[in-house]
Amino acid sequence: MKLNKVWEIPFQIYFWLFNSALLFLGYLGLLPFLGTVFVTDALAGELPLDFFLPLIGLVGVPTASAIIGRLPIYRKPISLVQVFYGAEAPLLVLCVIRFFCLRQLNPAVSLILMTGCLAIGSYLYRLIKGDSENSIIAWVQLGCQALMLVTACYLGVLTLVYAIPFVWGFLVGIFYLFTNSSSLLALLQSLSFIILYAFPILLILVILLAIATTPFGLVILYLKSWRSHLNYFVSRYGGVPAVLGTTGVIFGWIGLLLTLQQQPQTWVLTALNQPVKTPEIRQALIQKSPQIRDGLLNAYLSQYRYLDSSDRTTNIGYLYQSVFGLQEPTTKSLDSIYKALFAPFLYQGKSTDSQQANKFYAEFFDTPILRAEKSEISAAVGATFNRGEAKAGLLDINQKKVWLKEQKVTVKPHENWGDVEIYEVYENKTSSQQEVVYNFSLPQSAVMTGVWLGNSGDRSQAFPFSVSPRGAAQKVYTQEVNRRVDPALLEQIGPGNYRLRAFPVVPTQPLHLWLKYQVLQETNTKAGNFPLPQLSEKRNIFWTNDTKRTYNGKSIKNVSDDAWFADRIGGRLINNLSYTVNLDGYQVTAKPLSPSDYRLPQGKKLAVVLDTSYSMTKQSGEVKKTLDWVRSQVTPSNDVDLYITASIGGTPQRIDDLQAFDLNKVTFYGTLQPYQMLQQLTQLQGNSNYDAIVLVTDKGSYELSDEKNTIPKPSAPLWMVHLGGIQPAYDDPTFDAIQASGGGVGTEISEVIQRMATQTALGSNVASVSDGYIWEVKRESGVRSQESGVRDDFTPLAARQLITYLATQRNLKDVKSLDEIHSLAKRSQIVTPYSSMIVLVNEQQKQALKQAENQSDRFNRQVEDKQLPQPTSLGIPNVTATPEPEEWMLIGISILGLGAIAYRRQLKLANSK
Repeated sequence: MKLNKVWEIPFQIYFWLFNSALLFLGYLGLLPFLGTVFVTDALAGELPLDFFLPLIGLVGVPTASAIIGRLPIYRKPISLVQVFYGAEAPLLVLCVIRFFCLRQLNPAVSLILMTGCLAIGSYLYRLIKGDSENSIIAWVQLGCQALMLVTACYLGVLTLVYAIPFVWGFLVGIFYLFTNSSSLLALLQSLSFIILYAFPILLILVILLAIATTPFGLVILYLKSWRSHLNYFVSRYGGVPAVLGTTGVIFGWIGLLLTLQQQPQTWVLTALNQPVKTPEIRQALIQKSPQIRDGLLNAYLSQYRYLDSSDRTTNIGYLYQSVFGLQEPTTKSLDSIYKALFAPFLYQGKSTDSQQANKFYAEFFDTPILRAEKSEISAAVGATFNRGEAKAGLLDINQKKVWLKEQKVTVKPHENWGDVEIYEVYENKTSSQQEVVYNFSLPQSAVMTGVWLGNSGDRSQAFPFSVSPRGAAQKVYTQEVNRRVDPALLEQIGPGNYRLRAFPVVPTQPLHLWLKYQVLQETNTKAGNFPLPQLSEKRNIFWTNDTKRTYNGKSIKNVSDDAWFADRIGGRLINNLSYTVNLDGYQVTAKPLSPSDYRLPQGKKLAVVLDTSYSMTKQSGEVKKTLDWVRSQVTPSNDVDLYITASIGGTPQRIDDLQAFDLNKVTFYGTLQPYQMLQQLTQLQGNSNYDAIVLVTDKGSYELSDEKNTIPKPSAPLWMVHLGGIQPAYDDPTFDAIQASGGGVGTEISEVIQRMATQTALGSNVASVSDGYIWEVKRESGVRSQESGVRDDFTPLAARQLITYLATQRNLKDVKSLDEIHSLAKRSQIVTPYSSMIVLVNEQQKQALKQAENQSDRFNRQVEDKQLPQPTSLGIPNVTATPEPEEWMLIGISILGLGAIAYRRQLKLANSK
């Protein structure tokens, strides 16, 4: 296709202006700001290749076009218009759409983009090589040219949908501009502004002109190329093969597109919204769990995989109604046609389906979708040119953002217990402030005694901690993090579970943190060991081979990514050593307990509650072992009732004869929280009174807990057996129920039953049996500060056990009772289930904490659960500045015309009324 000589020189000027504009924007704008970040993320495997290639294309395509435009082509004459409209502009459009508009590609959109690339490649091949005489290549060309025809037709129809009203609006806008004196005068008055910013305005106009003309140029070139190749193919192989080959490819492509754009969430959301009334329906849904997973994940990520949802896309009908005054039935038909054409880019559902999918996933799979689908969601969130958006709540788990530069552990032994101090230095490897979060566990008798934050390695210059009610501390920490101000928070979130949070680790300065606790030596080894924190989860923090680790002055080898510390620290165990502390009118005594002292229950009535939620499917083997152990070791000497819980739609059961119970008939389905299982126990137990309640469950899902659901104090000690590992965190109602009832937690039924039986047999004065010690609390008539056998430095450990005892004697729903327990923690300077440590750095924070501590909800803590961030529209950041009409003249004129038409339509409608 040769240009008319009249237009040849103007088009060459336009061609070079366009490519100069893109080269200017690419090399001076795009690459300096995004190039380095994208290359780094791509090399680290954090960016999909299909997202990195468009960045190369946005710079490489105009570069290649400029080179081609300067090189003479001797073999055949190729005009710049063929290069521009047939290859360069379409490739740039694909790159722009992929880079700025689309995030994670769905199958149908992937097919369209691949088809576009094949069409462009086919056009270029034929433009350079011509029609091949090789029969195999000729047939391949026929298929690719058919895809080129599909591309031209699809793009042409989509273009016409928008072009008709906008062209009409442009013409009306021109007419309105030159017939309206005020508008013309405003345009003339802005000429000085236009002249002043002539260069950027010229670049914008050139790019806008390319956008406006590319679809028409592409359609014309591709249709001519297809027709020319078809004629060539017919002349060599006949008309029938040509027609059959072309139609076969076209209909095959359409069939594949229709198949790929079938979205899996449609039937899933409908099925899960129906009540599940029978075991057969539950079993049928479980069989389809892979399809249910795909559907819920697609709905949850709809804003990342699609441009919009079908329930909100009605702009075409409104546009035509405003311009041409069409009636509603016609505009609805236009909307339907538009949705059909745009279907691959539209989510077939409601914009609120994401929240519904989040809810259904938790209810069906018994785990938060953010945790269970971390890798899938990470990929979706990371598929954006805005790298700052590529993060979300629980997705920060195990993310490598803050480097642990140094770790130093120091143990000061005191006979069979010791003070452990952990010192760490953090370096931020990102360009924004980061929060470090550790979830960890310690032996249940251990006690946290301090946390400090500093800007240097001198702890005397660090910011000290305050012991505050758990709800007040969490509230102030959260609000200070939102204000981007330094705090740290250390809180107990389970019988032996803790959460440490520190903010902010800034990019320019290391953060220093100290953590102290007291712990008994392990008694299950001859030499004895001082336990170190066991990591259950970390966020943002990571370590490498270069992390410097020192334990009691000795260099330690590197540890795995899943372990916070290398190993335990050895000690020297002294047998048969007891400790006594007099505290607040109570005498707390720790006595060693040998493994032979543990016993099994005799003549007791026990309730075993079985969790039947979906996540227990993985623990079905352990459930069988657990029940078999109860049958063989407990039921011969005790009365055991088994309670089979059920999620919504099911019916819980009570089994009085454990020997006749068949586990194979149990369907693990849905989600259950401890308060629901205990409610079902209450409904079915009738007049039965139990000496202990044993809840057999798994790790659970802390994020699914609801702190608003209250659990009455159980009528018997509540013991929880977590098959597969201890639960990382507990919501406060569940934790309080365990503490108030005098129960506990464990990972094996034998351990829990033995602890329960031993603790019961030793009497009501025993606070707990844990870590090889009996913790006994007796009421004293007076308080003695020091006497033989009393150790003041043992006070934190004793105070923690006294609080465990007081929790069974006080009403934990009464704020005054909690204040009494908190005052003991504050005097002892320890962390407890009701008191947390918070580090504040200025007077404003301290005043905020003081106010929070005086509020009635000072002990109410919220469940920590960050949600998935919502992507900005089309993946483009919000624009705060309003462009001037002179900078966007073509768009402005079109909008002016459309506005004039809409105004006239409204005026006509008002007059008719």
